[in-house]
Amino acid sequence: MARPTILTPELQAEVARMLRQGVPIAHAAQAAGCSETTYHAWHERGRNHAESDDCTGTNCTHTDHPYTEFREVTREAKAKAVAQVSARLKEDINRGDVKAITYYLSHADRDNWHPRSRTDSASEGEIEVKLEWPDLQPNGE
Repeated sequence: MARPTILTPELQAEVARMLRQGVPIAHAAQAAGCSETTYHAWHERGRNHAESDDCTGTNCTHTDHPYTEFREVTREAKAKAVAQVSARLKEDINRGDVKAITYYLSHADRDNWHPRSRTDSASEGEIEVKLEWPDLQPNGE
């Protein structure tokens, strides 16, 4: 006989609440009363059910499978946290915050903007460095 799960609606709601606030998975899980390993195991069980033959078509509501619901609720919570931070980042970019602009470009276009280790040497004289920033319109285009 399998041991009973510690996944309750209250634990799920607490993990989701913390994830929406941007708390990392490991900390959210531990603070709610489960391990990060358990969190990922529940996600895996939910994914397996969602992809199974038992859950094809429109008849599966996941109400009888708590792990699928847990996976959906926590994925949505993480997405909301990222959306909130992304909106704040866009506001900072629109205000001309150079750090925000640099951060965004270094992550959105790593090939051209990500910092690289580089060694330049010159035997004499000065080295001229010219940085050109793209013009950002107030509407973010």
